[in-house]
Amino acid sequence: MSAEGVSYHYLPPSREVVAAETGVKALVDTIRQRGLSYRLGKTWTTDAPCRETARTITQRQAEGCLAVEMEAAGMMAVAQCRGVPFGQVLYGGDDASGSVWDQRAWQSRAAIRQSLFWLCADACLAL
Repeated sequence: MSAEGVSYHYLPPSREVVAAETGVKALVDTIRQRGLSYRLGKTWTTDAPCRETARTITQRQAEGCLAVEMEAAGMMAVAQCRGVPFGQVLYGGDDASGSVWDQRAWQSRAAIRQSLFWLCADACLAL
């Protein structure tokens, strides 16, 4: 779900930007090989977090969005424009859905970030 300003510079305006099937398949295959659990689905990309109202969040959830983030649609649009396969792993390092920001100590989780890096590197080798 695209609600940001980058993707419109690279693709015709659309409510959704879709990840490349080859990129997603490489990620899913790598995740499965490692025996990790995951959820596959779409996200809502917005660069305006103050516009994430309860009503809009409910609408996006009804449209099948699993999370909100700030980069995926733009990165997918640039990749499509350049003809590069792209998929994305989203790690829920923090939670801003409540009245208080739950940082989940994400800044001190270096081992998780390192594991995500190597998972994505291995997925790139699978392309």
